[in-house]
Amino acid sequence: WRLDESSKGAKQDLLKVVTDGLTSRVVQIDKASLQGIIDGTLNSSDARLLKQTCGTIFHRVACTVPTAALLPVTDNTTASTMPTNLSASLPPLRNVSNATAVTGAGCLNPEKVPCDYLFYDSSLSESVIGVILLVASLALLCASLVLMVKSLTFLLKGKLSKSAKKTVNADLPGRFAFLTGYIAILIGAGLTIIVQSSSVFTSSITPLVGIGMIDLERMYPLTLGANVGTTVTGILAALASSNIQLSMEVAMAHLFFNISGILLFYPIPALRRLPIRAARFLGSTTARYRWFAVAYLLVVFLLIPLVVFGLSLAGWKVLLGIGLPILCAIVLIVAINILQSKRPDVLPDRLKTWEFLPGWLRSLDVYDAVFARAMSKCSCCRSAELQADDDDDNAGCCKTSTSASSTPTPSKPVFVREGSTVTFAETAV
Repeated sequence: WRLDESSKGAKQDLLKVVTDGLTSRVVQIDKASLQGIIDGTLNSSDARLLKQTCGTIFHRVACTVPTAALLPVTDNTTASTMPTNLSASLPPLRNVSNATAVTGAGCLNPEKVPCDYLFYDSSLSESVIGVILLVASLALLCASLVLMVKSLTFLLKGKLSKSAKKTVNADLPGRFAFLTGYIAILIGAGLTIIVQSSSVFTSSITPLVGIGMIDLERMYPLTLGANVGTTVTGILAALASSNIQLSMEVAMAHLFFNISGILLFYPIPALRRLPIRAARFLGSTTARYRWFAVAYLLVVFLLIPLVVFGLSLAGWKVLLGIGLPILCAIVLIVAINILQSKRPDVLPDRLKTWEFLPGWLRSLDVYDAVFARAMSKCSCCRSAELQADDDDDNAGCCKTSTSASSTPTPSKPVFVREGSTVTFAETAV
C-alpha cells in the first residue's frame, strides 16, 4: 500500500486497508446484486451475491463490421452518433457505405476479468459458504476477545490496578454524587461510539470487574451507555441509505428502545438493584457449576426464542394458551422464593422449602453429577470393561477409576467477600 499524490491531505483509514485486503482474498460480494435485492428489482433466490467477474478489459483487435450494423451516412452523421466500436475503427465516416462490409484495426473487444478470491468458482453453494464464513468469523471474534481479555488482565495488575480502581470507582463529591452513574452512562456511550462496537467495549471491561478493578455497580451504567452508543452506528448507516426515511425510523426505534430500558430500570434504586442481583446470582452459580454458563446461553438465547417463535407461527391463541400459564408459574415461583427468604412465616409449612420436589426440579447438583460422570470416564476404562481382566494395566486403570468414583470428594466453592470483590476457594467436602 502506498500513498499517492491525489490522496495527500485526505483522511487515511489504515485499518481498513489491512482488513479490506484480507477479506477480498477470502470473499467478494456483488454490491449491484445486493442493492437489487434491497430495492426489490432482483429475486433473492435467483441472485448471485458472490462476484463472478471483477472488471472488463477492452482489447483493440481487427474486425469486420457487417453492413447491417452500419449507420446510414448523412450530413449530420458524426462520431458521437456512431456505435463505440465503429467510431474507433472507421474514422472517415464519409467512406462508410450501407452496401459493403468494412474491415478495420480499431475495434474494441471486451473481455471479462475473473475474480481472485478463495471461494471463487467454488462447487459449494452460497448458503454453505455463508455458514462457513459465519463460523470462521465467530471463531476469530472469540479468539480476539480472549486474547484482548488476557492482555488486559496481565497489564492491569499491581499498583496500576490500585490507583485505577480508586479513580474509576470514585463518586462525585458532595451533593453531586447521585450524578456519577449518569456520567458513567455518557462515558460508556462515548467510548462505544469511538470503537463502534458495544461487544468490544463490554468485553474489554469485563475482566477488569473480575480482578476487582471496577465495581459491579459501576460496570452497570457503563454497560447501559454502551447499549446507547452502539445505536449510533445504525444511525450513521441510515444517513447513508438510499431510503433515508425508512432506515432512520429503524435506527430511531433501536435508539429509543435502549433509552426506554435505561429510564425504566436505572433512575429507580429498587429496580436498579434487580439486574445487579441477577448478575451476582448468575456469577455465583457459574463459579460453582462451570457448565451453567453454556447451558444458560443455549436455553435463554436459543431454545426459548425458538419455542416462542414456533408457538407464534401456530397463532396467537396457541402462544397465549401455552405461554401465559408458563409465565404465571414463573411469577409464582419467584414470589414464593422471595417469601421464603423474607417472610417464611406467611407460607404454609410445605412451601417453606422446596424439599418436597424431586431433586432434578430444585437443585442443579443432579445435573452437575451427570456432567461430572460424563467427564470422568476415560477411554482406557471403557476399553477395559469390554475386554477380559487378563490385562493388568487396563484392569488397574479401571480399578483406580472405580475406587476414586466410589469415594467422591467433591469440591464446592466458598465465597469470601472483600469490599466489592468476590473471590472463592475450593474446599473439599
